[in-house]
Amino acid sequence: MRACLEPKPGDGCINRLGVNDMSAEALRYCVGSDSSGPARVSKPPTLFGPAEATEFLARLVSPWTQELGLIVEACSPWGAALRLPRNSRILRPGNALSGQALLACADTAMAVAIMGHLGEVRNVATVTIATDFMRGIPAGDVIVAATVRRRARTLIFAECTFAEPGIPEIAVHATATWAFIPAAISI
Repeated sequence: MRACLEPKPGDGCINRLGVNDMSAEALRYCVGSDSSGPARVSKPPTLFGPAEATEFLARLVSPWTQELGLIVEACSPWGAALRLPRNSRILRPGNALSGQALLACADTAMAVAIMGHLGEVRNVATVTIATDFMRGIPAGDVIVAATVRRRARTLIFAECTFAEPGIPEIAVHATATWAFIPAAISI
């Protein structure tokens, strides 16, 4: 599994992505275990960047997701990076982050990555989501990196990973299938 700023085979791993390294201009995420990289972007119709992603989170996600306090670090046609800041309300016994909160973060990060990939807000819905919790994440900031793996005519396949800044191991990995819904959404 790798996440990189510039898609180069064998280069850039999640432990080299500190919060200070991420900028909207530099971000080109590729999250995956192969060299195929993220889904190809033929031509983004418009830029759905960090400002648009932040507005999307403020206006179109559920109130309980907004309470997580997700911060958009970067968003581009190649993916998105969000930061989940320390939040004592989502801790479970043992001082680890709650799986339910992390799943909500994964779903939200993949939605932002999809909008970045499409270049605009589109009405999409999660069809399936699978999450592997590989190790507990202690209280503290968490970086959530998401990307679109493939876009089909009616479905989009997305993936995301969670890691603590400065820790090389990925703690959570999620994949989801999304469907395009005909109704329009405007920001």
